[in-house]
Amino acid sequence: MSALAKLIGLRWADHRSAMFRWGEVSTGWGLAFALCKFEEHWSIHLHLIYVNIFISLWRPKVEPKEIMESWGLSIPFDPGYGMFAAVHLNWGDKCKIVHMPWAWEFYRHSVLGEDGRHWIHELAQFRVPRDSVPIGYPPKSDKWFFFSQDVPHWSKELPYRYVLRDGTVQERTATISVSEMEWRWRWFMWLAWPRKVRRSIEVAFSDEVGERTGSWKGGCTGCGYEMRRGAFRDETPGECLQRMEQERKFA
Repeated sequence: MSALAKLIGLRWADHRSAMFRWGEVSTGWGLAFALCKFEEHWSIHLHLIYVNIFISLWRPKVEPKEIMESWGLSIPFDPGYGMFAAVHLNWGDKCKIVHMPWAWEFYRHSVLGEDGRHWIHELAQFRVPRDSVPIGYPPKSDKWFFFSQDVPHWSKELPYRYVLRDGTVQERTATISVSEMEWRWRWFMWLAWPRKVRRSIEVAFSDEVGERTGSWKGGCTGCGYEMRRGAFRDETPGECLQRMEQERKFA
């Protein structure tokens, strides 16, 4: 640690480590400025792109209502949500999230139809309200019923081979189907671009797979795996399953 770092009480720290007395510097995307009140002290929180700094000030006369109270704002970066797509406003133990127009918003979920060429789409605006769900179809969320593999869809059974750490070979049958999910900018859902599309295979195994097979926790019985898209040719569902067989490890 440099003499300057020792003087002002800063050090590099892993994001999982607890904040120590004078402050810390850690890596992470985002922008933030806040005055934070802990049980032990007041702190200034600065986050500049990669650098996260807490500078300890003085002990509070009154403890915070929760573990920490803060006053300020932060703009986190979440690759799945968008570049600086939300502003978090904090005052005391409360927080208000303001979404930016370019935040990614879910638009549709689709499954590949029985013919293997056409898609069956579920658009966000056409989801079935929970109070309209037919008997026998439990809702999948608090507000909406999401259609799923209940609709007629393309599927195929393929062999799947998994090798445990001790060398034991698990031979399974994998039933695969194909689905897509699409996100668009929050304020521009009516535009076909920009958009983000993820195509995946949905896999159901004939028996448990992985190191926990037969234990009280149980092995994996199903999963999803994202398909690769190419400039000239997309990965087929069978090729994606073969790649998953080589790459994926199950606990």
